[in-house]
Amino acid sequence: MRTTKPSRLSSFLTYCMIGCFGGCPVAFYEGEKLTGWGLLLTALLLRITLMVEAHIRTMQPKEKPEEPADFDADDPDDKYSSFSINLTTPDMERDFGWEHVDVYKKSPRYLQTVCFGGPPVYKELWEYEIKEDIFVFHRLVDSFIDDLWDPRYEVVNGVVQQRMIESRNAEPDTFVVAPPEQQLAALRQKVEWHEADGIVRYFILSKFRSYGWRNAITKMKESVEKIAVEAEKIGATMGENGWYQLPDDASEEQKQRLNELFSTKTLRNVYGFRSYREWVQRDRIIALLEPEPAQDTTEAVQ
Repeated sequence: MRTTKPSRLSSFLTYCMIGCFGGCPVAFYEGEKLTGWGLLLTALLLRITLMVEAHIRTMQPKEKPEEPADFDADDPDDKYSSFSINLTTPDMERDFGWEHVDVYKKSPRYLQTVCFGGPPVYKELWEYEIKEDIFVFHRLVDSFIDDLWDPRYEVVNGVVQQRMIESRNAEPDTFVVAPPEQQLAALRQKVEWHEADGIVRYFILSKFRSYGWRNAITKMKESVEKIAVEAEKIGATMGENGWYQLPDDASEEQKQRLNELFSTKTLRNVYGFRSYREWVQRDRIIALLEPEPAQDTTEAVQ
């Protein structure tokens, strides 16, 4: 069963409760009755507390219903078949955030849920299709933003909600991450069929195809070793963050060669990475899909 760490909202909830039932009456008590400001502030904090508590419950991943006794998660033909993968990074975990993907087989879709430690929670439903046993194409079906104050859908059944996005961004008090034109352009690209990449692609292939992706993993390991050799020739070394770095006195030629080595064209055409994302996720992909070495259970001879 997947569990989620409490977010900062839990601390906020605790402080609100203390303020409601302790701080406000003490601060605004006069003689034998509370002042009007004390009652108003207490009611306001109590209202906010109830709203936050309700939102915390909606943020928690729901437990799946108990499956029948004959449920087989490794059988793709089982009508209850579904697979989950936890994509939470150490940085997200430090901030009490999480990310996970639930892949379903009966209807080829997967749900990606992301939380960065507090509202909003982003939920995207994707439809996918496997081609030639190695390609995965997908498109965005639904995009729901579970915000504390403004829950909303930006995509419904593959249709971008342009009017809602434009009107919302036009409101004076709205926090705008990017201009609405950029938001709409990004969503329109997502709702069109396009090739999937990264760890989700390999996860889907590993569950629903028994071959093809295995050769890709072998090639990925070989490519990682080849790139390490080429980076060493340039003078780059692997840093603690997993990135190749040049010394401070590196020449412009060295910098250009390193950029060419990690360009999207070189990674795809020479080393077989579908995208730069797959290179970044290389260690997690290999660790996820590479079979664990068999343990030797033979007892030592005395």
